[in-house]
Amino acid sequence: MSLLTSTVAFLQQLIQSNVFINLNQGKLSVKGNKSALTPDIKRQLGEHKAAILKLYDELNISSNTQLAPLTQSQQRLWFINQIEAGVGARVDTEEQAHAAVYNIPSHVVLAGQLNMPALQATFNTIIERHASLRTTFAVNNGIPYQVIHQPCPLVMPLTDLTDLSGELQQQKVRELLTEEAAKPFCLASDLMLRTQLLRLAADKVVLLYTLHHIASDGWGGVNQ
Repeated sequence: MSLLTSTVAFLQQLIQSNVFINLNQGKLSVKGNKSALTPDIKRQLGEHKAAILKLYDELNISSNTQLAPLTQSQQRLWFINQIEAGVGARVDTEEQAHAAVYNIPSHVVLAGQLNMPALQATFNTIIERHASLRTTFAVNNGIPYQVIHQPCPLVMPLTDLTDLSGELQQQKVRELLTEEAAKPFCLASDLMLRTQLLRLAADKVVLLYTLHHIASDGWGGVNQ
């Protein structure tokens, strides 16, 4: 087992003992249950220090609380994703359809004047509350683990379809719904929630939102 792999396991082990290794301004600090810091644990901390700093830098994280093992259902979905789409790959046509089979697409028609800041704030609150929606999946020596990121504003692109009318507009909406549902997630880098807006009129908007099944399973797991 490589030092980096054992470092991930070591950091996850510390979480089980309520020992938190935090990074602040380039320096590591220990918080939580310091009574669990036996001489052997302190020795291992010294051995892993350089690897911890490297890991935190590569993943852009600042605490071992942002690392977690996959649940059994997440392991199954992650494994299937790697087989069908390749690690971190985006593919086209038939393979793309298979890669998107665990997408959960939905849409809703919003009538009235759209309050974009309020809508964005609502989704940002959901993402902040549910860590699984801001979790990506990293791999080291074939072992996957969750990387829980800090909340960041959700991008909500808006497509204006007001220049179309009648059946042409509805056809375009159907095309975009199909396209969104078939777009695969990259589990290594994407947020597990996507949104976009289709403006049909000044007072009518279609909200599209797609969730990956691995995130919905995560809600019941360790990273809620």
